[in-house]
Amino acid sequence: ARRQRQMCIRDSIRDIDEYINHNEWGLAFEVLCSSIQQYGLKVSDDQYQTICTLGENMETDNDIWQNILLKK
Repeated sequence: ARRQRQMCIRDSIRDIDEYINHNEWGLAFEVLCSSIQQYGLKVSDDQYQTICTLGENMETDNDIWQNILLKK
């Protein structure tokens, strides 16, 4: 199960990279946020603030990032 999770995360990173290479910033951001949530990854306060700032600057719906878990 752990190996499969790692492969899925790797696939998400590849997809994000591909979207960025094609200037699909919004899609890359959505995949990043959904992957963080889907795989239960936790981010630091600074990382969360960066994600929020990016989302706001890109004028995306805050539903995309508001459920990201913070490290405790």
